[in-house]
Amino acid sequence: MPAASSETQEATQYDVIIVGAGSGNSILTPDFDDKKVALVEKGAFGGTCLNVGCIPTKMYVLAAEKAFAAREAGKLGIDLEYKGADWPAIVQRVFDNRIDLIAKGGEDYRRNGCDNVTVYDMEASFVGPKTLKTGRGEDEELITAETIILAAGARPYIPDWAHGVTFHTNEDIMRLERQPKSLTIVGGGFIAMEFAHVFDALGTDVTVISRSQLLRKLDSDIAEPFNALAAERYTTHIGRTVASAEETDTGITLTLDDGSAITSEALLIATGRVPNSDTLNVHAGGIDTHPDGRVAVDEYGRTSADGVWSLGDLSSPYQLKHVANAEQRAVTHNVLSTWSGSEDSSLVPLPRPRSFGDFHAPPDRYRGHDGTGSHRCRVRCHGQGPKLRRRGLRLGPGGLNRFGEARRRPIFRQAPRRALHGPAGVHAHPANDHCDGLRARPPDLPPRSILDPPVPRRSDGKRDPRSRPDVQRSLNLCFTPLSGAAS
Repeated sequence: MPAASSETQEATQYDVIIVGAGSGNSILTPDFDDKKVALVEKGAFGGTCLNVGCIPTKMYVLAAEKAFAAREAGKLGIDLEYKGADWPAIVQRVFDNRIDLIAKGGEDYRRNGCDNVTVYDMEASFVGPKTLKTGRGEDEELITAETIILAAGARPYIPDWAHGVTFHTNEDIMRLERQPKSLTIVGGGFIAMEFAHVFDALGTDVTVISRSQLLRKLDSDIAEPFNALAAERYTTHIGRTVASAEETDTGITLTLDDGSAITSEALLIATGRVPNSDTLNVHAGGIDTHPDGRVAVDEYGRTSADGVWSLGDLSSPYQLKHVANAEQRAVTHNVLSTWSGSEDSSLVPLPRPRSFGDFHAPPDRYRGHDGTGSHRCRVRCHGQGPKLRRRGLRLGPGGLNRFGEARRRPIFRQAPRRALHGPAGVHAHPANDHCDGLRARPPDLPPRSILDPPVPRRSDGKRDPRSRPDVQRSLNLCFTPLSGAAS
């Protein structure tokens, strides 16, 4: 039976619609139990990180490290032999035994364990202000709500030349039926390099094509030696672009701009990512975007359409799971505050790293600044003391927690004040899982709120000391020379 057209179909009314079940799935705290909720997810629950990103890739890296260690053991005078990988067993271990079970469990819980939540599994797109076209199974539906939260993420960018051949991205390369004997990777970022390491270590002949230096956005102290090491391990074509692609009986042949041709059994494209604002058709919903396609939001996560919010890779310039999770906590708090009729002063800014190393950025009313020009910072470091002392920091016998109370645990504290304000400064690591530390929280928030992660408990029921607020919100800092604020 054909679906009714959007012009005649009546939209189902909800209190809130959430598009995306990655970080968006964490929005539904008990505060939403009395709300009628529509949750739209066309793919697997858990988003990019769980299903096709951070978590499964690290599980592949673990296997690759074992193989690579055996291959390189001779440098240490150890005679080890790597005989090959059982690729189907690796896939089964990662996905069948772990990832897919987690994703399925999350979906089953929302479908069968949350009476106030309706799950839609068709792609969502705006057909008008606060109105989306989606569906369940094969049946299209229109849904609408006064509050819509967009967490639809991003997807791999595919160059025009690739559309006529078989190619893979991070979304399917880990689920290949068998390990390819040769693989060409187009791209030079961290996604491309992670897969280059994995496949090369497991025995695949890897060729890398990149229009610029590998890992070019990293500091030259890292990028330059990395490029030298990569040239030793892989066949590299740096500074080259793909002119055309052809699929033959022997695999995929790429012709480069210098006329050279590279043929391999499989092709991986890792040339960047694009936000899913176009598939959402956000402009039909009155939602503005940036030139690069990101949904435009204010500092609190509000879009140009009243009642519509956005978070994560769809709108953030920092495509990182930890950033998306931090934004989710902020947006959740802001939505609940808006529903309660609170003033804007109660809203929490999105915790984006606006200026690494600049501790002047937060206004005086935020914690960490007492209004007199002095700054306090809590530092959690994973390095050796002497190295840190050479950069103007020393290990003190104690310090203050976020309430100004003395704490007995040692912390790193500032020695000369120039450590925070001179050319050798500190900046927060972009993978810190509590990025809200970059923008300290307003003092009127209670000690624990919707922004805080669950409190871990030990087996005896007592609170894990590692879950103390001052410990969990401490900044994980890197100590590197800074030339100025990050772009």
